[in-house]
Amino acid sequence: MSSVDADFAAADAMFAEAFGVLVTYLRGVDETVLTAEVQLHDYEISSQGGTVTVVRSRDYLLSASDLGLTPRVGDQIKETIGGVVKLFEVMPIGDRPCFEEADPSQRKLLVHTKYAGNE
Repeated sequence: MSSVDADFAAADAMFAEAFGVLVTYLRGVDETVLTAEVQLHDYEISSQGGTVTVVRSRDYLLSASDLGLTPRVGDQIKETIGGVVKLFEVMPIGDRPCFEEADPSQRKLLVHTKYAGNE
């Protein structure tokens, strides 16, 4: 790793520590606890008939190495919000896949979710 890459990795870690939340990534019975940055995004979805719908997604910016697996549809992310444990299901948004690489070095993943209920 070059010194520039190391500097960016250190800055990413400080940003996640300052603005991140602790979440649990769930796939079946497997769980991974990690820090994520939460982002709300509005996506425009066009139908074949020309109608445009705006969909709000709760996206999670995760470290690919901390996650240790490739996100897939149906996985869940558990987050405590206001003392309530909430579940968010990993899902595609329109033509977008359920996750996207958030940086050219593929160190961060932007995972799209929808609210799935409380635990």
